[in-house]
Amino acid sequence: MKRLGVIGVLALAVVATACSSAAGRDEAGAIITAGSVKVHELEIGDCLASAGVEAAETVNAVPCAEPHLSQVYHVYEMDAGAFPTQDEILLDVATVCLPMVETFVGVNAVESEYDLSYFAPTEDGWIEGRRQIACFLYRGCDVLVGSAEGSGR
Repeated sequence: MKRLGVIGVLALAVVATACSSAAGRDEAGAIITAGSVKVHELEIGDCLASAGVEAAETVNAVPCAEPHLSQVYHVYEMDAGAFPTQDEILLDVATVCLPMVETFVGVNAVESEYDLSYFAPTEDGWIEGRRQIACFLYRGCDVLVGSAEGSGR
């Protein structure tokens, strides 16, 4: 079975650089200008300049036609309740994200050439009501160009 990376967001305090500006989106929501996006505002199809950063509250997003290292393939909200343990988050992610690889890429997670990981809410974010999980794919350290959506890879 495909190994699911654990790059959940465990931010204690991360300061976004003052120089970064927000990514621009078109009317359909696609990134059209590179910039920062809050992790809890990621959308399906967003391409990211990194393959995940532990302790990040924002990530740099780029248009998928530009070189990037990862892409969001599914986003969902965890059920309300007490802040989950890392094991509970991982089980939830495995249950929800793994099947969605086939929907996005066109082959199941085992057959896909992509590695998988996710961004999860911090405890502070959870308390504030942010429960979004953003599942993303990447291919090691390979630079990607174009969307993985429907690629059959």
